[in-house]
Amino acid sequence: MRTVTLEAVVQGFQFFVLAYFAVLDALYAFFSYVGLRTVVVYSRELSEVALKDLLEQEVYKPVSILVPAYNEERSIVASVRSFISLQFPLFE
Repeated sequence: MRTVTLEAVVQGFQFFVLAYFAVLDALYAFFSYVGLRTVVVYSRELSEVALKDLLEQEVYKPVSILVPAYNEERSIVASVRSFISLQFPLFE
């Protein structure tokens, strides 16, 4: 009789632990979904329009870009063209 009661208590505790972690995992999944959705919506709102507005303001600092070109005769033209196409307001 005592063994049956102890087994019932242990099984009840196991069920409680399983249910607790199932609910906890469901909450983690829900919060992850909400967070991911919020980040996606925010990134769509922030898009390139906000970046262009920021670049048009006068609060930026100029950027200096140093390009190493030792033994780069095959790819230096493409590298320089890609650096020139950067959207910094002022770079040297």
